[in-house]
Amino acid sequence: MHRLMRLGDNQFSMMTMNLSVCPSCNSSWQSTQVVTATYAVLQCKRCRMARIDPIPSADELTKFYHTSYSLGAFADSIGLEKKPYYTDKITRLIREFAPKAQEVCEVGCSSGSLLNALSGQGWRVHGYELADSTARVARNAGLNVITGEIPQGQQGAADVIILRHCLEHTRDISEQLKQIRNYLRPDGIFLMVVPNYGSSASRFFGRRWQWLNIPEHIWYFSPASAAAVLGRNQFKVELISTTRGDADCLPLHLLLDILRRFRFFLKLKRFVSGDIRAPRILARKRNPWVRGIEKILNFIWFPAQWVINRMQRGEELWVVARRSGGAPT
Repeated sequence: MHRLMRLGDNQFSMMTMNLSVCPSCNSSWQSTQVVTATYAVLQCKRCRMARIDPIPSADELTKFYHTSYSLGAFADSIGLEKKPYYTDKITRLIREFAPKAQEVCEVGCSSGSLLNALSGQGWRVHGYELADSTARVARNAGLNVITGEIPQGQQGAADVIILRHCLEHTRDISEQLKQIRNYLRPDGIFLMVVPNYGSSASRFFGRRWQWLNIPEHIWYFSPASAAAVLGRNQFKVELISTTRGDADCLPLHLLLDILRRFRFFLKLKRFVSGDIRAPRILARKRNPWVRGIEKILNFIWFPAQWVINRMQRGEELWVVARRSGGAPT
């Protein structure tokens, strides 16, 4: 669910976007949901895109990521996953939409597990990761991973760019998408994965939705708003789909929400995953009987989840888009 700490000039740089209107459809923000004493959520009713208000300053985000959200200390424990659960899906999408692709880049690649798996499928791979502790794990495994972001001005370096659970952290999404488009080769493919603000769980739980993470998640996308914002940034959307991803299934989410209300959540979380601060990959190392309950709930819920995904109401939003338009700007 959570990616490791990402710090960089572009994420925390001066904003160039017009924050008074929705960046996907140019409509005014029409509703406000108070979430914390400091932040509210503004939502565009036309396309269901949302953002937190106010947008945290560069200094505020830097302080937050270095304290409350700094997970770099877990890097040595994480290492490389043999095969991330989403590898087969990404492999299938690349072969379907970019069959001649040779070079694959992942921005925000963490410790490089996905790149390592894709390399084994025959692609040349490289990545960018802002947390040096996790980038070193990737380099120690022999992967070409650079600490930092896509270099300004570099163009046409990749046939495929993958951005998983990163765009929602970015202060200026238009600038980030511009860099990605420039870095892609002509007719290149951009594969984006973000939390789905249009999901059934988001609508049901509201401010208690498990992916409403403030202030680290600044932007919230629905299928419609993701397609619109990509179109405004010279991408042609080829595919939109949703999955549950690594979110808890809705019944388990509801159970944890009830426990949270009775102040049992923190004790349960520590019992289940060992450390409440641990990233999701470590949280999977759970007590066996708790994992058993989770598997049973997932099995029972599977038919309903299939329907939810088909309705584009799953919690994880996947978008495949092709670079369109003229030369990079």
